[in-house]
Amino acid sequence: MKILFYSHFFKPETGAGSVRAQYLVNVMRNSGYQVDVISPHPNYPQKAKYAKPPKLIYHVSDLNVTYLPIYIPFRDSLVKRFLSYMSYTTFSFFYVLFTFKKYDIVVASSPPIFTSFAAYLASWFKRTKFIWDIRDFWPEIGVELGILKDPFMIKSLAKLESIMLNNSDGILVTSEGSKKHLLGKGLNHSNIGVAYNGADSEVFKPACFERKLEIRQKYDLDNSKLILTYFGSFNSGMNDILLLADALSSLESIKDKFQVVLIGDGYNKTEFINKIRNKVDFVDMGSQGNKITAEIVSGCDLSLIPRKSLNNDTGGNIPVKCFESWACGIPVLLASDSQTEIASIFSECQAGFKVNSNSVEELKNKIREIILGEFDLKKMGELGRNFVENKYDRNIQAKSLINVIQKINTK
Repeated sequence: MKILFYSHFFKPETGAGSVRAQYLVNVMRNSGYQVDVISPHPNYPQKAKYAKPPKLIYHVSDLNVTYLPIYIPFRDSLVKRFLSYMSYTTFSFFYVLFTFKKYDIVVASSPPIFTSFAAYLASWFKRTKFIWDIRDFWPEIGVELGILKDPFMIKSLAKLESIMLNNSDGILVTSEGSKKHLLGKGLNHSNIGVAYNGADSEVFKPACFERKLEIRQKYDLDNSKLILTYFGSFNSGMNDILLLADALSSLESIKDKFQVVLIGDGYNKTEFINKIRNKVDFVDMGSQGNKITAEIVSGCDLSLIPRKSLNNDTGGNIPVKCFESWACGIPVLLASDSQTEIASIFSECQAGFKVNSNSVEELKNKIREIILGEFDLKKMGELGRNFVENKYDRNIQAKSLINVIQKINTK
């Protein structure tokens, strides 16, 4: 069986979308399917990090991925981001349409929704089955976060979503809550699979006491202090980055007792650092690949995950860094609404601390309490590790896509 995987993010990019895409591709290839990948020239989240493309269209044989042109704005704005998405949507659609390969299935990962729509159109013209992997629901999440405000744009995106939902041969989502959200839209789809964004427990794994010391020495971390970490995107999204910065900066009076390790990049990174500079001890590691990130995180004591509050939780807003932290054997301080699915998962795991979203005071006070208290963080981390191994290993979760493929092939 020949499958075309249509993704807006892929190696060597290190964001959540790229990581999910890679695991889905790997599980399909390990199941014996021939998988071709198309993706834009690498550019996310740090454009300057990647080398200039060797040519307009280029193929990397060891990954079996073809990189296609995309307009890359060097100053972010909603309009420029839209133009960037549309440039790749247009080019990728015509590229697939006029290549002579025949595929049995086209799989598209979203967001951005425009890339998935190009994949859907290509599958329709090629008379190929279409599977839609949905990480976040657009336009709903964009409206909730205040990113989308234009009524025409919101209505247009909702129309695109409706077309693809009702014409997909199979759908894959990131949580049971997302599946319920689809059913709430009146979608009666027997081929909806759930693949949580868990953690690869072979990459993200705990470090023993001696290994922690080695990691801290390797990365110049202060072993006399409690090491807190935030890793992931610094863009405007579900993580309340600037609220976390405000909470940390208010702990200047005890800055001699903790150190913050930052891993990742994004548009709000500079503002975040400016808020905490000279107020807390921090180390900026920049954007790193999975293996290095896993190593650094395993050398820390606590992971900070500040989630924004949502009026309409679509179910899939579950931070992968929660599972990855637990897999590394470190507990989590999570800021989240109590009615969300991640709060329910967190309550089941019992590997950390939870406060309400949107509250600088609650987050600041809990961080202070943890730093000055005598909590058994090691024991909490062990609970988290066992929880991920048993329920949320990414390699096992990704196999849900194979079940969707097998179901649509029997029709």
